[in-house]
Amino acid sequence: MKTLNRVVLLCSFVAWFAIASACKGAPEHGESTGADVPQPYVTLSMIMPGDESARMREFVDNELNARLKQELNIKLELTYIPWADYQSKVELALSTGENYDLFWYGTSFVSDYKTKGYIQPLDTLLRTYGKDLTANIPADNFKQYEMDGSLWAIPSQAFTSAGKFTSVMVRQDLLESVGMKEIRTIADLEAFLYENACAGSELLRVLGKRSRPRRPVAGAVGSAAHLPR
Repeated sequence: MKTLNRVVLLCSFVAWFAIASACKGAPEHGESTGADVPQPYVTLSMIMPGDESARMREFVDNELNARLKQELNIKLELTYIPWADYQSKVELALSTGENYDLFWYGTSFVSDYKTKGYIQPLDTLLRTYGKDLTANIPADNFKQYEMDGSLWAIPSQAFTSAGKFTSVMVRQDLLESVGMKEIRTIADLEAFLYENACAGSELLRVLGKRSRPRRPVAGAVGSAAHLPR
């Protein structure tokens, strides 16, 4: 099978920005000439899973690419493939050498794609252009993508999915009924639950009891949720 000539990374949207300036290509119309901006102006093609929304297209075209040009002198072109067809169509694109630079995938496919020659080692690129990534993603997260002494993929996040995506949602009317406008900390969440419980709110059912609660101990209620500090 044909090996891709261009750099192909198994990574998510956030993982490639710090190394994007490593990509070299022919200058394009509108190339930036700022002293601190990588040269030349290049276009990166990336495959993403799912269905593209109108808002995502608007965001990429009118907001994201404007900032990418200013800060990294690049343009991002996204190709969305529905989840149901993602594996087969990504496999087809890679095996036939279609012109993509980046794609997103899961850990279990890294070894197979390495064996098939779809991807290339990223050690040199990461050392040169990925200092922000290595500074913010724990070193242990990279180890699962190391084979034969080389790194073949970049982890998409610094934390597990459970730690990153767990959230707490509350009704705005209940929040305002106890004189609060927002929840930003575990202490805020505890105060919200306590005040609503004291007011006889049906929210007591969340706590599994209907008696008047004691003032919560820090961390007792919020241990199951992750909120930004």
